[in-house]
Amino acid sequence: MSSYLPDISCYELLTIIGKGFEELMTVNLAQYKPSGEFVTVRRVNLEACTNEMVAFLQGELHVSKFFSHPNLVPYKAAFIADNELWVVTSFMAYGSAKDLIRTHFMDGMSELAMAYILQGVLKALDYIHHMGYVHR
Repeated sequence: MSSYLPDISCYELLTIIGKGFEELMTVNLAQYKPSGEFVTVRRVNLEACTNEMVAFLQGELHVSKFFSHPNLVPYKAAFIADNELWVVTSFMAYGSAKDLIRTHFMDGMSELAMAYILQGVLKALDYIHHMGYVHR
């Protein structure tokens, strides 16, 4: 994991690009001020989380720090700011496969494009399985 400062003043939140984790997580496009790099910041409202949810998040962060694979997005920093967990990752400009279909493949994706995406997913799953974990 490269060195990104665990300080909210180093990140300029630009726009909301998603939600998740039972609507307790907001995903922002942000800019890391020291380098100017665009990043994704996932902010989870910890006060609204159950103890089980917090334990799940801790487990996910703990496990994912051991992964190093080109088809997995590692986190650059994870820290608590006020009542929120902030997880900083690289910004994936093309988004998800759903985003790609909506923006670039409105008439459907070719078999070759689907095969390329699935190959990456399967390589990542194979890696995770060889590390002794199962993706749920």
